[in-house]
Amino acid sequence: LAAEQPKQGGQLVEQMALEIDGLENQSRSLGDRIDECRQHLGDAKESTQVQEHALERARGQVQQLRGQAANLQAIQDAALSSNVPEAENWIRDNELNNAQRLGENLSVVPGWERAVESVLGRFMQALQVDDLSGFAGTLSQLAEGDLALVERGAVDGEDARNESLERPTVRSLLRAHSLAGSSLLFGVFAAESAEVALNKRQLLASGQSIITREGFWVGPDWMRALHDEDQTQGIIERGQALESLALQIEEADAAVIEAQDQLQASRTQVETLEAQREELQRQANELNQNLSSRRTDHGVTRVKLQEAAARQEQISKESAEVAEQISQEKARLQQAQTALAEAESIRVEQNDVRSGLTKEREALGDRLQQSRDAARSSRDQFHAVNVRLESLQSQLK
Repeated sequence: LAAEQPKQGGQLVEQMALEIDGLENQSRSLGDRIDECRQHLGDAKESTQVQEHALERARGQVQQLRGQAANLQAIQDAALSSNVPEAENWIRDNELNNAQRLGENLSVVPGWERAVESVLGRFMQALQVDDLSGFAGTLSQLAEGDLALVERGAVDGEDARNESLERPTVRSLLRAHSLAGSSLLFGVFAAESAEVALNKRQLLASGQSIITREGFWVGPDWMRALHDEDQTQGIIERGQALESLALQIEEADAAVIEAQDQLQASRTQVETLEAQREELQRQANELNQNLSSRRTDHGVTRVKLQEAAARQEQISKESAEVAEQISQEKARLQQAQTALAEAESIRVEQNDVRSGLTKEREALGDRLQQSRDAARSSRDQFHAVNVRLESLQSQLK
């Protein structure tokens, strides 16, 4: 039983060592997962910072674009406004405050904006309405101001034709959605340069004219150069710029929303990873506590087992010494038994001698007694003789 205990203890220590190895493997695995989670968390936080900067830039771009659009719109509004109180009152009374101006939505082939503005002139400020007949009576009564109305949509009919000019009409330079008031451009052709316009002037029919990009305008019997800065100049370009800015603002707003979504996703990922890291750290702490406890138990058990082995070794040593002592004692006992047997044999022999001596002593005793009795008798006889002798001697005297 004593020999089985160290064996069982060794199996227990080995089992505990295997459990510790398993816990250490789990601890290393958890450590790797924590490191990986921290790496992902660092990347997510870095991504969040990048998204925050991107959102700030997107918001800044939106603000910048809105500022540009607001400034450009203010200039456009000033250019399109009549600045005449009576005309403004008429617009308000006829509920045309929100009506679009003709120049607001004109879209022209790039480079020909000035030519179109030169031809339309003050009509760039004209208000677009669905039907002119509804405003003709009141507009004819306007006493002050320069106010024009145009109907939405293109006027039916073909544009002026002059095949000998071999030049496109200015109306053909308008985009399809910008044909309101296009009749104002009827009979006006486009030329690339003043030289071309002048060379084609003799081919112009009555009511026709030709204009260059720069606004040099030529008729059959007249010509005009427009280089003064008036409030209508740049309306088309500004209108197109406003449309472009509106699209950019729309795209920038979408970019802001996308950046917000990405930032929110990054923040959610950071929160998720932080929660995952905390959970992994909690598991690692519990595992390390368990591992520390197991290591302590393993160490204590191993020390106890070593102490038990030492005690077992000591007991074995003492047992060997006791066995040696027993062997020695047995040898001495054997010797003693041999000596005892010899002594017993001697005793038996001595008993026999003693018995003989006793008998001899008894015989001698008997003889001694007999001798004593004979001596006593002799002494008595001697005494009697001596008494007789003395008596005789006394008688002799």
